[in-house]
Amino acid sequence: MKIIVSLITAICMLFAGIYAFFANLGREPEAEPPATEAPPIAASAGEKFVAPPMPAGPHAAGSIVVSYNLSEVLKMPTTERGVWGGQQSRIARQGDDLYVIYGIHSDAYGWNDWAGGENEFNLYRYSAARNDWTYFYTLRSYEIPGLHAADDGNVYAAYVHARGLGVLEYNPATDRITLRDSGVHWPAYHERHHWSYMSTGITEGRYIWFQGNGNLNSRGRPGGMAFYRYDTIARTFDIGANPRYLVDYRHCYNYVLDDGDGGLFLAGGRDIFWDASEWKQPPDTFDAIFDEVNFWHYKDDVLSDIHRVDKAMQGANCPVPNMHMGSAGDAYLDSEGNLHILYFKICESNKGRPQQWYAVYKDGVELRKECLIDDGMQYSLRFVEDTEEQLHLIALPYNANIIRLYKVDKQFEMSEPKLIQVKDDNSFGLQYAGMSATVPRSGSEPADFVDVIYPNFDRSNWIYFRLQLR
Repeated sequence: MKIIVSLITAICMLFAGIYAFFANLGREPEAEPPATEAPPIAASAGEKFVAPPMPAGPHAAGSIVVSYNLSEVLKMPTTERGVWGGQQSRIARQGDDLYVIYGIHSDAYGWNDWAGGENEFNLYRYSAARNDWTYFYTLRSYEIPGLHAADDGNVYAAYVHARGLGVLEYNPATDRITLRDSGVHWPAYHERHHWSYMSTGITEGRYIWFQGNGNLNSRGRPGGMAFYRYDTIARTFDIGANPRYLVDYRHCYNYVLDDGDGGLFLAGGRDIFWDASEWKQPPDTFDAIFDEVNFWHYKDDVLSDIHRVDKAMQGANCPVPNMHMGSAGDAYLDSEGNLHILYFKICESNKGRPQQWYAVYKDGVELRKECLIDDGMQYSLRFVEDTEEQLHLIALPYNANIIRLYKVDKQFEMSEPKLIQVKDDNSFGLQYAGMSATVPRSGSEPADFVDVIYPNFDRSNWIYFRLQLR
C-alpha cells in the first residue's frame, strides 16, 4: 500500500512539475528587488538656489504673480522621459512651502530613458520665509505617481520600484527624510505590469492610495485593477489585502479622488490595442490608443461597475480616434458630491477636430455633458478651488503660453475665460505631460493662488508660475 501511495505521489509531482514548466514557458525570470538605498541627506545640507523674488501682494485677481524657468534656476534640466506621466502630481504645497519633484538628466544614467531599469527624480523645496529653493534628495525609481502633503505636516513622495511600492517621507520639523518600503515586490507574474500605470491620491489627510492597472501581459484581454494603501500615521502599507479586479481592458493615468466618506472616485481613459478593437490600425501608427473615458467608485473593497463618460468613434476623416484624460483633462469632486470630468476628444463624431469636453455626474447620473473648447487646439486643464470655495478652471494650450482662466458656478456654467500670458521668455510650448498644480488630490490646502509647473515644448525644462485666483 505504501508503495502505491508513493507511486501516486511521485506521478502527481511529475505532472505538477510539467505544468509549472509550461505555465512559466517564455516568462521573464523574476528579478531581485534592489538593495535599500543609503540614508538620504537632510534638506538643510542641500544646495540653495535663489529664484526671482516672489512679489509682495496684494495682487490683482487672475494675474501671474511670478513666472520663471524652474530648471534654469535649479540648474537641472529634465529629459524626454522626465516629462512623461500623464496627470501625475509632482507639485504640492505644505503650509507656506512648496515642494516639487521631477525627472532629471543624469550623466550617470544617460538620458534617463529607463537606464538600469530606473530613473532619477530630484526633490526640491521652495521656502516662503527665505524666498529660495533647496535641492535635498535624488530618488531612483521607475516613476513618481504622486507628491502629497498630509495633515501630519509631512510631505510624501509615492514611488514605484522593483515592481513594488515605496513612500519617501520628509518631516520639515526635524529636517529628516525616511524611505518607507512596502516590503512586497509582486512575485506573481501578472502583478509586475501594474506599476506602469500607477496613480495616487490622498484621503482624510492621512491615507495615500496607490491605484494601478495592467494588461496582464495579454493583448486584447481585460486588464487588472489593484489598490494599495499607505497609512501616514501608522506608517504601514496595506498591500495585497484588497482583491484585484478585472476591468474592461487597462485604464491608465486615473485620477484618484477622496469621496469624503472613506471611499474613492476614479476617473481615467481606457488604453486598448488596435488588434483588440473593432478598428483597423493605420500604417506606422502606435499600437495602443485611448478610446474611452470612464469612472468608478471604490469603497470597502468593492469596485463599482464602469460608468462610461464617452467613447471615440472611428471614421474616414479621423484615422486615429482618441478619447483621453491624462495630460489633457482633469477630474474634480466638489463639496456637494458632483464629479467634474474634463477630457480631450478627437474622432469621427467631430470630424477629427480636437475638442475639450466637460461632463458632470452626481451619484452616477449625468447632469451635464458638452463641448467646452472647440478651437482645434489641445489643452492641459486643471481644476483648482480658492478659499471661498469658488471653483476655477485653468486651461493652457499645447505649444502656446496663453492661459484661459474660467470660473465655474453652482449650475456648472463656465464664465467667459480671462486670457493671461505666462510671461517668461522660455515658457512657450507646453508639452504632453501637461500641468501639475497644487490641487486637493495632492493634499494642498485651498488658497487664493495656485502654483503650477509644466514642461516646455522641447521637453528639457520645467516652467513654474504662481497664478492669483482672487
